[in-house]
Amino acid sequence: MEAFNTDYKKGLEIASGIEIFHNFTLIHDDIEDSSELRRGKPCIHIMHGIPLAINAGDGMFVHVLKSISNSKISCEEKQKVLEMLSHGFIQVLNGQGYELGWIHYNEWNLTEEDYFKMAIGKTGELIATSAKVGAYLGGANEKEILEMESFGLEIGLAFQIQDDVLNLAGEEEKYRKEIGGDIREGKRTLIVIHALKNINHEEKRKLIEILSAKENTKEEIEWSIELMKNSGSIQYAKTYAEELVEKAKKRLNFVKNNDKRKELELLADLFVRRDV
Repeated sequence: MEAFNTDYKKGLEIASGIEIFHNFTLIHDDIEDSSELRRGKPCIHIMHGIPLAINAGDGMFVHVLKSISNSKISCEEKQKVLEMLSHGFIQVLNGQGYELGWIHYNEWNLTEEDYFKMAIGKTGELIATSAKVGAYLGGANEKEILEMESFGLEIGLAFQIQDDVLNLAGEEEKYRKEIGGDIREGKRTLIVIHALKNINHEEKRKLIEILSAKENTKEEIEWSIELMKNSGSIQYAKTYAEELVEKAKKRLNFVKNNDKRKELELLADLFVRRDV
């Protein structure tokens, strides 16, 4: 909002609602993925059980609606914001649905475009929606709102790709999630899709067998990570994310507030330079 010279306080309730929605999805995603760690600590369902975790997530979703209702913006703005948020939230759930479907049907014949469709929905849309709503409440025109939405989609996709990279090449103390957890969960990442196209038949068979298993040994996870390093797939994904961020930053040329434009550029850079 400040990029368009509007006080950020105008959108605080809406911003809190988006963040509450984000954390609601993390609680439920961790259950769906059978994850064990989140932000360096046991997941909610690990600490308190699945029923309480589901109920906590449901309760958070109700607070999303409450935050919109409590906002001080006009009724017309609330209606528009609700439309934007509803669209974005549906895309997030669709993205998660694609991924869950691939796992359920043990689907491995996937393209990079399939991954992008899933990741843009699952991660990109939430950041895009945040950028779009902020621009709208900041008084941006239609073209500027669309540019901010595209900026959010690109850095959001970059964020997800970098997260996939860190899951295999990060340090657990910094990353605060299980290194190699994506292998144990059978994630269809850009790294995996690239690797499956660039390794030999026997390696492909073994990698799919490991990714499809319900449990993996430490040696299997280490073998898989080493294979994806040697195939160039981890570096490929990292480079792709960096190029996405550079493309996104160029969209910000229209932002007249130099200081806020630089802050947005720094945020975009952080998405691919982070190690947590």
